[in-house]
Amino acid sequence: MRLRVRIGELSGVEPELLSSAYSMWCEGTICDASKLEIVRVPAAWACPECQRPIPRGERLRCASCEVPARLRQGDEIFLDRIEAYYGRKPMIYTTVDFHRDNLEGYFGEYTFWVRSVADHPDNIYNGREWDFWQYTGTGRVPGIEGDTDINVFAGDRKDWKAWVSASAL
Repeated sequence: MRLRVRIGELSGVEPELLSSAYSMWCEGTICDASKLEIVRVPAAWACPECQRPIPRGERLRCASCEVPARLRQGDEIFLDRIEAYYGRKPMIYTTVDFHRDNLEGYFGEYTFWVRSVADHPDNIYNGREWDFWQYTGTGRVPGIEGDTDINVFAGDRKDWKAWVSASAL
């Protein structure tokens, strides 16, 4: 048995301590013969405007756009923990601003649920594939008192049945 853990440089986890603790924790258990594989993920930043990578050691501000750089990788352990617990990749819910500043061009292997109340997400999310779109936060639904979010699925009835079947816990 092998346990593979991706640890981002900025995750706050010390890989050597984790490896040592894992060995001690597994001793005398069913996991005794297991191997812990630690994949180290270096921190990397990029400009949220032009997507220019910011090299290590350089000021964390884009030299071209003069905007602060955004972390693009290096804190992966969080999403990996969720995936390990549930046995599937988590869905990422995002707003237009958060996506533009932090996610654009990254996390393509994840399912996205996007919020866009001003326009269709295809016009705002720069080519991002999405499965769900929250198009209002002030919708009305019989049986629900007050405003509620309303969402749509990116597909037809057949696609929906396939998505639900593949996503069932």
